[in-house]
Amino acid sequence: MKRAQLSDLLTESRERLGKREDLENNKDVDTALRTALYNLDPYTTYFDEEQVKAMDSQLLGRFNGIGIQIRRDMGRDGLLVVTPIRNSPAYKAGVKAGDLITEITLYVDKYGKPLETPEVISTKGMKTDEAVRKILGVPRTKVKCRSRAKARKSR
Repeated sequence: MKRAQLSDLLTESRERLGKREDLENNKDVDTALRTALYNLDPYTTYFDEEQVKAMDSQLLGRFNGIGIQIRRDMGRDGLLVVTPIRNSPAYKAGVKAGDLITEITLYVDKYGKPLETPEVISTKGMKTDEAVRKILGVPRTKVKCRSRAKARKSR
């Protein structure tokens, strides 16, 4: 196919799909590139912007968040705080290991733009990586996590 024909075909295909949330923010292009590269060379991998950011934070050890390690607690259907990181915002707010995060309230979108009304999200049934994406954000922006404190023994 000639370049003009290929362009017309791609345009027509995209228009037929219509406006789809799963294809916003260049997801359609990312999917097409990933598929094309795999078909050309199964040893070549394409990383989208979100994957690059995740790899950078893991490789460089820099995370934008509230400073906790979490895991899924299947028994209580929530997000269990494994440990707050010393001197982090969560640590300073009094979050303790064993607390269960039940709700996340977002005041800004993932780009740091203020939301008209805060978005309150239940963590019931939420996967850990999805919760991390919700909690991580632009540095110095507000996010609130509601938690139930673990029953603690007092002496």
